[in-house]
Amino acid sequence: MKKTFAKAIIVLFSFFFNYSAPAQSPFIGLVVTTVPNTGFTNCELTYRLYAELSSGIVTQMFGDETRPHSIVTTTTFFNQDLFGTHANLQSEVNTGAFGFLPALEWDTWTTLGDSYTSGASTLGDVGFGSNLFGSTWSFGGTVNSDASIFRLPTDPLCIPDANGLVLLGQFTTNGVLSGYINLNGLDNGNPWEENQIPIPQIQVTNSGCTNPLACNYDLTAYVDDCSCVYETTSISNITECDSYTWNGVTYTTSGAYTYNTTNSNGCDTIATLNLVINTPTTSTTNESACNTYTWNGSTYNASGAYTYNTTNSNGCDSTATLNLTINPSVASTTPITSCVPITWNGSTYSTTGSYIYLTTNTNGCDSTATLNLTISPSVTSTTPITSCVPIIWNGITYSTTGTYTYLTTNTNGCDSTATLNLTISPSVTSTTPITSCVPIIWNGITYSTTGTYTYLTTNTNGCDSIANLSLTISTASVTANITVDACNEYYWNGTNYENSGVYNYTTTNNFGCDSTTILTLNVFDDEIYIPNTFTPNTIDNINDRFYIHNNLTEFKMWIYNRWGEEILFTEDGQLGWDGKYKNKICQNGLYVWRIIFVCGEKAQEKTGHIFLLK
Repeated sequence: MKKTFAKAIIVLFSFFFNYSAPAQSPFIGLVVTTVPNTGFTNCELTYRLYAELSSGIVTQMFGDETRPHSIVTTTTFFNQDLFGTHANLQSEVNTGAFGFLPALEWDTWTTLGDSYTSGASTLGDVGFGSNLFGSTWSFGGTVNSDASIFRLPTDPLCIPDANGLVLLGQFTTNGVLSGYINLNGLDNGNPWEENQIPIPQIQVTNSGCTNPLACNYDLTAYVDDCSCVYETTSISNITECDSYTWNGVTYTTSGAYTYNTTNSNGCDTIATLNLVINTPTTSTTNESACNTYTWNGSTYNASGAYTYNTTNSNGCDSTATLNLTINPSVASTTPITSCVPITWNGSTYSTTGSYIYLTTNTNGCDSTATLNLTISPSVTSTTPITSCVPIIWNGITYSTTGTYTYLTTNTNGCDSTATLNLTISPSVTSTTPITSCVPIIWNGITYSTTGTYTYLTTNTNGCDSIANLSLTISTASVTANITVDACNEYYWNGTNYENSGVYNYTTTNNFGCDSTTILTLNVFDDEIYIPNTFTPNTIDNINDRFYIHNNLTEFKMWIYNRWGEEILFTEDGQLGWDGKYKNKICQNGLYVWRIIFVCGEKAQEKTGHIFLLK
């Protein structure tokens, strides 16, 4: 099969071209040029490949088993789809679609001679199966792979143009072209042939950034090399507690902050920080409990002040304080010996035993009273007494603490031995300090002024009890008067203010009383009018100066050309710029202005562009 196929192609070529042994070649070399294109965003260039001859014609571009044809790019070729089809030959391109699909004009295709209407012929597989939109167009180089693109020698498109060039193809890509091709043709009827001709590398001149909005815009460039760089902006939304440090500055209040600098490309970069500052919170809880108390997962069995640290809903520190009073449960035991049944806490007991009575004490805690009862013919009793004055017991007066015994016979005829356990207790004095924002009720009386008050009563032992109240009445207070000058707006205690005025913020102080902060706010506007074009032609005296219209008292302005050179500085807001540098009108083009002015006691900075048109 290999030999038969190769022979068929050779016979066909001989029939068409009347080939004999190749003569001296008129081939000078391959020429690659660029064609200006539009509409591309990735720096695609459109190349045209020509064969340059000193005489004669080109009749065939071919590849075979030992001499492959290959044109490649380091990226991919651009090959426009039109109604689901792709053009591989120049003659297959629909030129009527250029009006509504301009990119079709820069399509990738091959040919032999420049014509959108008269197509070259193909023989064998010339690599059109995947269309010309990959990274490689190749054929030949394998068994039975002989193929070619050709025209008959009588076709005038084989003849070089006035510059000695025959068009071989158009290739649009943002990569680098390389590869090699094979050509043959006739010169005065004598065949010539060139094999494995390398694709030359083209050096693109006058390339650069062609976008006027870029920092590095090049007026002299007509081919964009994707080197354009631009001014950048960024916005950061941050929520922090207490303070936040950004670009070397620490902020303690919420607001919008701007940081101007220059990026690595030398362009302006404006960073905006939208900052919300949240504050920590505190709370105090007063609790009384019996024996133990569980709070925030911990169990406490002693009175005291306890602290629990966590974070609030804003992610800031939250400190909770528990003032805890632990009241213990009370247990008491009463031993009684009797020769008759006894009644104890409403129940009658007639047999020896231990009996329990459950109730609550004055603190609301459990009180357990135990009766150890002995029923005996002979009765022995012990009486514990606590008194704050001497007592008379069985006709005898006792004035000192001690244990005393009295022997008698009870009403039931049982021996009765009575024992007195006497405790003489003195009077009790207590002092309670209280701080309050409002009048309080203490022992049934309302107090509304600071002072020391005394309450006399008797304790559970019947003794005098003197209670002292040390009362402090704390009133509402104004904690601060603040005066702030702001530009456009001011954010304070969760509210954004845009107008000058006096504003109050009320909270509670450490005593729980009202605390008022008064803000005197002065809001200044930074409204200025800045034109974008002026015409310093001195002909019509209209729009001859570039002014930044404002009523600012502190003002500075700089003008820079596109190379960053300062061509004007002024502190006179009414002077403006007459378009001159060193007493000469500057060239038409885009210039950068920068101003610094004071608004709300803070320096403000703005930048922009002005177009000078003479």
